Amino acid sequence: MSTSDKLFDTWFELQRQLIPKLQRAYLQVQGPSVPGGALTLQHPAQADAPAENLVLAARLAQQSRSPVSGETREGGASPLLRIACPLQLENHYHGAIVVETTLPLTQQASVIQSLQSGAAWLRFALQAQPSQAGDSPYGRLARIAETHADYPALLTASLLMLKQLGNSTRVACGQADGAKITLEGISETSDLDPRSGGARRLIAAMQEALAGEPQTLWIDTQGAQGHPAHAALAQENRAGAILTLVQAVADGQALLFSFEFADPPADPDHLLARCRDLVAIATPSLAARRARRGSWWQRQARLLREGLSALFSPLTRNRRLVQVAAGVLLLLFLLSDTTHRVTAKAVVEAASQQTLAVPFEGFIAEAPVRAGESVQQGALLARLEDRELKTRQRGLLAEAAELRKKHRQAVATGKLSEARVLEAKFEQTRSRLDLVEEQLAQTEIRAPLSGIVISGDWQRAIGSPVARGDTLFELAPLDNYRVTLLAEDRDIAWLSPQQTGELVLAALPSQTLQLRLGEIVTIADSETLSPVFRVEARLGEEPEALRPGMQGVAKVVVGERPRWWVWSHDLLDWLRLHLWRWLP
Repeated sequence: MSTSDKLFDTWFELQRQLIPKLQRAYLQVQGPSVPGGALTLQHPAQADAPAENLVLAARLAQQSRSPVSGETREGGASPLLRIACPLQLENHYHGAIVVETTLPLTQQASVIQSLQSGAAWLRFALQAQPSQAGDSPYGRLARIAETHADYPALLTASLLMLKQLGNSTRVACGQADGAKITLEGISETSDLDPRSGGARRLIAAMQEALAGEPQTLWIDTQGAQGHPAHAALAQENRAGAILTLVQAVADGQALLFSFEFADPPADPDHLLARCRDLVAIATPSLAARRARRGSWWQRQARLLREGLSALFSPLTRNRRLVQVAAGVLLLLFLLSDTTHRVTAKAVVEAASQQTLAVPFEGFIAEAPVRAGESVQQGALLARLEDRELKTRQRGLLAEAAELRKKHRQAVATGKLSEARVLEAKFEQTRSRLDLVEEQLAQTEIRAPLSGIVISGDWQRAIGSPVARGDTLFELAPLDNYRVTLLAEDRDIAWLSPQQTGELVLAALPSQTLQLRLGEIVTIADSETLSPVFRVEARLGEEPEALRPGMQGVAKVVVGERPRWWVWSHDLLDWLRLHLWRWLP
C-alpha cells in the first residue's frame, strides 16, 4: 500500500466518524506531487469501478468550484444525500470529494463543513508527501492521532502542537453543544479547574466568539471595541492578541480554539489563515476521538438524538408516518392475546406390555424373531433345547410300563400289599412324567397376543444357557398407546389433568397428533440430569405407523396470555429467581 493509500484510509476513517450514516465516498485529486499525477480512491474499496454518478458529481463540483448537493434515489431504495466538494489546494492540487449518506437534506451544512475540514487536512498532509512527511509540521499535526489512543492524550498533544505551530503563548479548546460551552483543555495545563476565574473568562471569550462571527481577532493596538470578554482575558494574561476560532463538527456541536499571543501580529490576515488551517487539520481527529468518548449511556443518548432528528425531519414525513404506524401495529400485536403453551419432550409408550420369561433352566435352541418385529398371536418366538427332556420322558415311560406290568402280576398272584406299593410307585412315576411332558410343552415360547416385540434379541445367542425367570421377550399391543411427557420443573405448575395439546414426532414430522393429559407424577425423575416430571397423556387417534419408543415434542395449551408475556416470561422468571438469590 502506498503512502497516498494510507493517507486516504486515515482521512476516510475520520470522515466516516464525523459524517453519520456514510454509505459511499469517492476522492479524485490531481497534482504534480500525487503519485502518477492523479489519484482516484473510493469506498467501499472492493467495488470494481466508481459509479458514474459519483464521477459526474465530482466533475460538476470541480468545474463549478463550489459544493454541489442533492437527494438521489437508486433502485427504489431509501433517498441518499449526495454532496460533492471541490478540492483546490494552493494551485498545486485540484479534484473533488463526493460522499453519499442517508442523512436528511437539512443536515447538508454540517456535512459540507466536515468535508471542507477534511479538504484542509488533506492539503497539508499531501504537502508533506512523500519525503517530507516526517519533517513537515503540518504532516506531524495531521498524523498526531496515530500515536495517541485516547482523547485526553490526543487533546494535550494537539494543543501543544497548535501552540508551537501558531507561535502563541497558550491555546485552549472548548466544546460547544448548542449554547453551552465546556472547556476541554489548555496547553501546558494538566490540572484544569473549570470553576476557576481564568477558566470562566476563557469560556466567556468563547461564548462571545460563538455568538458573533465565526472567528474573533482582538488586537491590543485597535482597542477592545465589541469584544469585552476577549479584552478581559487579554488583560488578565497580558496578551497582545487573542484569536478564537469556531469549527463546526456536527449538527449543533462545534469545537472552539482560543490562541493567545504575547504581541500583536504584524500581519493579522496571515496569522488568521495559518491558525484556521491548523485548526482545520486538528479538528477532525479530535472530534472523531471525542465522539467515541464517554459511557455507554452517553453514546446511546447521542444515537437516540440523531435518530429523533432524522425521524422528525420535515423531508421524511411520509417515512415518519409509516414508522409510527408500524410502531403502533407492533405495540398492538405485542399486547394482543395468544395461546400460552408449555413445551415438553414426549415419548410414546405402550399402554400395556407382556413379559415372556424362561419357564425352566435350559439352552436356547431357536429364536426366529427379535425386537422390532410384529408378530401374531400364537407365533413361535423361541424354542428351548428339549433333547434331555425327551430322554427323560422315554425313561419314565419305560419305568411306568414296567411298574404297570409288575402291578398286574401282583394282583394276579394275590399279593395285595405288594400291588399297593407298586401302584404308588406307578403314580409317582406318572407324576414325574407329566412334569416332563409339561416342560416339553413349554420349550416353545409363543406370542400370547398380537403386537410388536419391544425387547429381546436371541438370534445371536443360540445355545446359550438361560435360567428360570430370565426375561426373553417383551410384547406390546399395536392398538393401545400412551404418551409420557417430561415436563421441566419451571413448567409443571401450569399443567393439570384434562388439558389438551398437540404432539409432533420426529418419525412423523408432517403429522400433528392430538393429546389429552392424564395423571401427573409430582415426583421428579431421578434418572435425568435436570429435574423433570412425568406426565401421562392419551392420544386422540393412533396412526398405523405409531410405534413404542418414538420421541417428539408436545405443546400443551394452558391458557391465553399477552404475546409480550408469552415471549418474555421465561427470562423474567429467571431474572426474578436470580435477583432473589443475589439479594441479602
